[in-house]
Amino acid sequence: MAQREPDPAPASTNGNRAGGRAAFTLKLLLAVALAAAAWSPWLDEKAEGYYEQAFARALVTFGLARALNGVISVIQGTELSLQPAGVGVTLAPGELIDPVNDLIERFSWVMLASSTSLGSQKILMDISAWWGIAAVVTLGAAAWGLLQLRPGRRRLARFALRFLLLALFLRFAMPAMVLLNEGIYTLFMADDYVSATTQIERTTSELETLAEPEPEVVEDRGLLQSLGDWVDETTDALNVRQKMTLYKEKLAGASEQFLKLAAVFMLQTMVLPLLFLWAFAKALRNIGALIR
Repeated sequence: MAQREPDPAPASTNGNRAGGRAAFTLKLLLAVALAAAAWSPWLDEKAEGYYEQAFARALVTFGLARALNGVISVIQGTELSLQPAGVGVTLAPGELIDPVNDLIERFSWVMLASSTSLGSQKILMDISAWWGIAAVVTLGAAAWGLLQLRPGRRRLARFALRFLLLALFLRFAMPAMVLLNEGIYTLFMADDYVSATTQIERTTSELETLAEPEPEVVEDRGLLQSLGDWVDETTDALNVRQKMTLYKEKLAGASEQFLKLAAVFMLQTMVLPLLFLWAFAKALRNIGALIR
């Protein structure tokens, strides 16, 4: 009686083993790549450059606010005299521009909060670039990679993966956030920032010119000269009213630009950083679920 040959191993079993080896190789290569990336300064240098640009914009904007506030203080102390038909009326534009002055003071609070946020980001970036964080990433990647050799240690491998994901967040979250934040600024907010700062600079220069006192000329006047002075005073009264109207128009335009700048800085220094950090943590969690 012929002896029966054993059945060959199912093709699906061989395929599973090949797939398991491929998955192990990919995980091991991923662990090595993450450890190498943790020591690379490229991302930190890029983020540092973008941070310096953001901080420079904050300083420039704060300087523009201070300059316009100084001009407004001069205008508030100015008295404009109307003397039509020899009747003297004195106008103080301070009450007219008080709302704008209050807006600039509140804008300075926004800039203070934005500068504080940028300073905090700088400290966190320095921490993320510290060699100790890179060493923690390397340790986590090595532990997770080596535990792939021990299929029976699944629970320990999951713990090593969580440790690695936490280390990756500490190492890459801040520089990645800065890069993404600057990209959003360049695409959607740079034009608003440039137009707003340009308009505020122009407004400050024009208000300085308007606020300059006119020289007084004292001389002996005859009858005809007095009559001409009466006409001039009436014309000056109209000019003063026109100057008050110009104050209102230019300061209204500056108020709009300050509101636009406040929106830009609140988004870039407070809202978007928190959103990006949350998204980065969520992405790491999803990646961890896939490679577990």
